[in-house]
Amino acid sequence: MLLSGDIPDYWRPAERFIGRCVQCGREMMKKNMVTLLAREYGRNPRTLGHYCPECWARFIEERGVG
Repeated sequence: MLLSGDIPDYWRPAERFIGRCVQCGREMMKKNMVTLLAREYGRNPRTLGHYCPECWARFIEERGVG
């Protein structure tokens, strides 16, 4: 069963469009994930990792932010 955002086996885009959730390891299209960025003054943003929507919601609830 494919969940929303999952990548089917018969259609696999280039690896640069695929991200892996840092918490559960699920692979999804990056445009459907939450991306954590770090930015230093005068430099371009750096990607720290990606979260799938379910893990991001859990992460926010555990910390009492949302």
